[in-house]
Amino acid sequence: MTVPMPQSRPAQIWKLSRLSVRLHPKGKFDRPGTLRLAASPSDSPSPNPDRLPAGRHGLSPEFVADHQRARIVDAVAGVIAEGGYKAATVEHVITRAGVSRRTFYDHFSDRDVAFVAAYEAASARLLEAVRSAPPPASDDFIAGVRCVLETLVDFLLAEQALALLIIVEVMASGVEGTARRAQTLGEFIRMLERFAAAKLPDTDQGFDTSLIGETVVGGINEVIATRIRDGQIDVLPELLPELLYSAVVSYVGFEEAEAAKQAMREGR
Repeated sequence: MTVPMPQSRPAQIWKLSRLSVRLHPKGKFDRPGTLRLAASPSDSPSPNPDRLPAGRHGLSPEFVADHQRARIVDAVAGVIAEGGYKAATVEHVITRAGVSRRTFYDHFSDRDVAFVAAYEAASARLLEAVRSAPPPASDDFIAGVRCVLETLVDFLLAEQALALLIIVEVMASGVEGTARRAQTLGEFIRMLERFAAAKLPDTDQGFDTSLIGETVVGGINEVIATRIRDGQIDVLPELLPELLYSAVVSYVGFEEAEAAKQAMREGR
């Protein structure tokens, strides 16, 4: 029996330019033809072209298990991007991944556990993109924060399926998923605090910098989440100057924050 996939979101709401699900690094499965690493909107969920060859193929059990798990995790991200977390089922995931129900349960106890694995893989991709971004030309606090914001927005625009998973759908995923979300936000908070401690050594320590970092990161996350939910992800680059201002004003004051905002608007 054919299992209907979850209803795709209306194009006018989500405006997904493409479904890009590449949670696993190139080279992880280096056997030719075994993993394409990406799914496009035109890909049929079944049969799955990434399925391992039937019969004797000479692949190690470890390779097969890793390959199956990777396909399931990618399928979770793809199914959720198309229909949302609440509508996604194990049946939808195994249909898209091209694996059996037994294989799914060999790797994950339920849908929620599989989602957490997909979220962890996606958020790790995001954090790696931010950490590996080329350093800014100017070695100061504002330049560092600007680099992080620009890299974040670039990643979300390039990986819109993962943006939905990381920023929006995780909020519907239950206790474990939201706990992982808190960990990811915590990484950005600590990043901001390290920037401030290293680049603003004369900052008055009479205020709670950790609370400021939490407020800044949480506020920016909510602004981004709202735009994604409203189908306005493409406007994020236009918001960058204001986001930069909001991120740095409590650390450097209104005058420097305003100057940084204007410089960003003018492409300086």
